[in-house]
Amino acid sequence: MKQTFLKPVFYDKRGNICSDERFIAAGRYSGSFTPLLLKDLIPIPEDTILFQMPGRHPVVFTENLQPLILEDRIPVAAFIPPGYTQTLLCSAVKHKKSEIILPLFSYTAVGMYRDKLYIAAIHIDKDIRHKISAFDDATISRRGADLMKLFPQNRLVAHLVEKCAIGYRCPNARNLIMKRFEAPLPVSPKCNSRCIGCISFQKNSSKVISPQNRLGFVPSEDELYEIAEYHIRNVRKPILSFGQGCEGEPLLEAERISNVIKRIKKRYKGVTVNINTNGSNPDALRYLFECGLDSARISMNSAQEELYTKYYKPVGYSFSDVIKSISLGKKLGKWISINYFVFPGITDSEEEFRHFHSLIQKHTPKMVQFRNFNIDPDWYLDSLNIKKTGRAIGIKKLITLLKEKFPFLRFGYFNPFISRST
Repeated sequence: MKQTFLKPVFYDKRGNICSDERFIAAGRYSGSFTPLLLKDLIPIPEDTILFQMPGRHPVVFTENLQPLILEDRIPVAAFIPPGYTQTLLCSAVKHKKSEIILPLFSYTAVGMYRDKLYIAAIHIDKDIRHKISAFDDATISRRGADLMKLFPQNRLVAHLVEKCAIGYRCPNARNLIMKRFEAPLPVSPKCNSRCIGCISFQKNSSKVISPQNRLGFVPSEDELYEIAEYHIRNVRKPILSFGQGCEGEPLLEAERISNVIKRIKKRYKGVTVNINTNGSNPDALRYLFECGLDSARISMNSAQEELYTKYYKPVGYSFSDVIKSISLGKKLGKWISINYFVFPGITDSEEEFRHFHSLIQKHTPKMVQFRNFNIDPDWYLDSLNIKKTGRAIGIKKLITLLKEKFPFLRFGYFNPFISRST
């Protein structure tokens, strides 16, 4: 069967996107490159953001399928919208003299076919709760001001409106304002991980700038409960989530969270209370489940202890604690999701698949959320000292194999509403 290849796209010096019919577009698996095939890509979805990769050269293939570095072109990468999972990275390599570390975004491969753009991704979750174009800035500002007037003494409301919804354009904060879907309940300014790609805290000496600042105070139980109750009363199938991108690790405030959960569960039914966590304290997580917590989303970049530890740099906990937290789902009959950071070439390597398969087989989490890894690919590989990753089976095949082997496992991108029938 004849293969249909895509053409590469670049930025010209004026910032316009252009192509070159002489070459074949490429995608990247960690340190290796592969031609982009039409059958493996999807039309570029609405809300995709295209941007340049400074300090990088694009890699393409010749008609003879030989890789070629183009030193006079600027690569085009895609930051794809929530609900889509990348399958290949943008095909680019660093300039030899470049010291630029790219901002904390995901960098997805882009190609062109018959003058239309395509991306290397799959639509993993059709939930529209984070659809960028579904938010109107003027409406957010107006309703956000109304919400602050309703709770004038609540510091967390002000934080979520002014910083998160308007400043950072956080979809969860915006959904709180719009009275729908999932509401954020950030609670902890401290963290016990030192992730190299942390989006809310980077040392002054770091060459990376956090896209948002971390919460600067610990909200009171009343401030948290006011927001929770407001959301519950205004939303059908409400979800409340502790642990947001604007904070540290919520399990460090487990006692405060437990008291809020008790108040919620004492008065309301039909609400899902979730925590997004690093899973560092299984005893604290167990206690929260006993208090009425419905679900936990536990993040990891890898099921391999070495790669996990190099990235998270845990303080006062270990990889084994994270595994114990994941195992609570099976022991307590609770919903555990794994927030799996997708990095093509590592996530879908044969070795990583063996470890991840073993984890799921032994601990049976309910769901895997395939989240795009927001990090400079070269910086990540260098920071973890990853030289070789072995053969990649492909993100699509990885998901297919997991579906075949674990029919109970749910796949997606967002935290689900947990009902009695779920």
